[in-house]
Amino acid sequence: MAKISFARTLPTSIKSDQLVLIGTKRALKSLPAKLYPKASWLDLAKTMLADAEAGPLGKTLTTFTGGKGPKKLSLVLLPDEVSRHMSPRRPCPC
Repeated sequence: MAKISFARTLPTSIKSDQLVLIGTKRALKSLPAKLYPKASWLDLAKTMLADAEAGPLGKTLTTFTGGKGPKKLSLVLLPDEVSRHMSPRRPCPC
């Protein structure tokens, strides 16, 4: 069974095998640079975000880093706007 835990400090978070960042595209573009100014995977995260669009239901992007720090990086893009009317019973009018 997989073990899920949350880091209590920033240095602890990048010592894990997988790092998951969750937020809107705009938030993810600015947040990691502020929190991890010297992280080797930041360029990879920026490349992943460059063409990604969350759409109305969000999106998940995952890749292996191949460098120091976390071995796997996952970005969870949340929609910029949400609606209580979005549900499987009411499909997206896109």
